[in-house]
Amino acid sequence: MKEGLLLANNDVLISIEPRFYDSIVSGEKTVELRRRAPRIAPGSRIWLYCKSPVATISAVCELRDSETLPVSDLWRRHGKQLAITKSEFDVYLQNRREATALLLNEVQTLENPVGLAQARSMRLNFQPPQFFMRLHNGCKLTTHLEHAIS
Repeated sequence: MKEGLLLANNDVLISIEPRFYDSIVSGEKTVELRRRAPRIAPGSRIWLYCKSPVATISAVCELRDSETLPVSDLWRRHGKQLAITKSEFDVYLQNRREATALLLNEVQTLENPVGLAQARSMRLNFQPPQFFMRLHNGCKLTTHLEHAIS
C-alpha cells in the first residue's frame, strides 16, 4: 500500500452489498455510486463494511477523486466501472438529476476482518452506516483497523 494511503487522516466507513464488495475487491468495480455526495476528501481512506450475511469490515481503499454529475453524464463517463447494468443504474437513480461517483483505488483486503459484534465492542452504539460514517483518529475501532493493514 502506498504511503499516501496510510497518511490519510480522513477515514470513513461505507456499507456495501456483498456482490459489490466482491466486485471492488476483484478490481472489476472501481467506481462506487452514491445518490448523494458525501463530503470525503480525495486521499481519504474508505473502509468497506460488507453487509449481511457477511457483516464485516473487510477491506480498505483510497478515494482517488469524486465527481457529482448529471445522471446521464455519470453513466457515460463511469458506467463500465460500476459493475451494474444500465437498467440497475436507472432504477437506483430513478428521479435523480445527479449522482456522485467515488473513484476508488489501492483496494486492500483485511487479513482479519472485523465482525459486527467486534466493531460494537470497540465503538459504543456502532451501527453499519446507511450513508457513511466518519472514523475519528484515536478511537479504538480506527486504531484496530489501522493495525489490520500494517
